[in-house]
Amino acid sequence: MAEHYGTAVIPARVKAPQDKATVEGSVGIISTWILAALRNQQFLSLHELNEAIRVKLTDFNNKPFQKKDGSRASLFEEERSFLLPLPPKPFELATWRVATVQFNYCSTTMFA
Repeated sequence: MAEHYGTAVIPARVKAPQDKATVEGSVGIISTWILAALRNQQFLSLHELNEAIRVKLTDFNNKPFQKKDGSRASLFEEERSFLLPLPPKPFELATWRVATVQFNYCSTTMFA
């Protein structure tokens, strides 16, 4: 997928929360905002819950930024023309293979 979009995937360093603070903070804010809005409602199906979350997420994305002009939705619309279309073939998360392990190798990990 990174190849399709012409980018590199660089994982965050171990024990370096500042590497992903903005994203983690946004996820926490969105989660709290949506959960707080839906906490007193009852949902009879997963579809009903997902629809309520979708509505609240749209509301959140349309909320104006506090310290700059626009919203998340307006910023996305502004950048939309620069985005590439999705690849024609869906991204495959893993490739599975059957392998034989030699008798003198360990094929499992035991945790204490």
